[in-house]
Amino acid sequence: DPNDACLNGWWRCGNDRCVDPSTKCNTFDNCGDNTDETYEKCKPTMYFYENCGQEIHVYDAVHLKLKRSGSSLIPNTVCDNIVVSHSKSSGVGAPAQVYAHFRSINLQQKVSGNCTAARLDVFDGLRNKKRISESEGLCGTSLQTVDYTTDQDNFMPIEFTTDGSNQVGSFEITLTNFHTGECLAGEFLCTNGRCVDSTVQCDGYQNCGDNSDNVSDLCSVIAGLAAGAIVAIVLSAIFFVIFLPIFIIVVMGRRRRNRYSGI
Repeated sequence: DPNDACLNGWWRCGNDRCVDPSTKCNTFDNCGDNTDETYEKCKPTMYFYENCGQEIHVYDAVHLKLKRSGSSLIPNTVCDNIVVSHSKSSGVGAPAQVYAHFRSINLQQKVSGNCTAARLDVFDGLRNKKRISESEGLCGTSLQTVDYTTDQDNFMPIEFTTDGSNQVGSFEITLTNFHTGECLAGEFLCTNGRCVDSTVQCDGYQNCGDNSDNVSDLCSVIAGLAAGAIVAIVLSAIFFVIFLPIFIIVVMGRRRRNRYSGI
């Protein structure tokens, strides 16, 4: 039934089927209409300039960069993206919220205390839009990360404005869908009480807001398994490159000796 929520944190396909969220973006059509392979999660990186005036839908996490290549900014531009966070299932836990982690900012510095050449502005909510970034704008070169979180609803409008000067710049943001309250199946409970999709664990990006998604015991296990796999691959390569040819030579030599001794 299209009006019923998928159970156990499963994901709803475009044709209203419910599938295990772990099967999304695995190159197989698990839904039957391929919507599990085309929705926003399958795009590892999105670009701000390519989404001006549009919504960016976040089901787990999205990496957002200013542009695809180069660093020249478009002059006299006002570009806004509306980040929309989606709950896995209605009626369970608190409503979805957006967490924005600015990994890097490289824009022109402030002039007389204000960002004039290029500036970012971050807002909370859509109907009752409230600024949550600094009133003078966000710009410059930030050596420390900057974080913003919505409180009103699941909308976070982000605006980027430039003046008429020729300039270069860049920024990179990790956007994460989260909620508080009871975590669902397929979700990870952060130390700060937030629930995020379990697929963002141990990915090296800040998704929880306290980095607990990257320092859990599971990450150590995964790292250990990865290291073990690398060692196994190296040892296998050494065997096939060095010891296997020697083994073949020894076997062939024995066969030749046995053949000559039988003459």
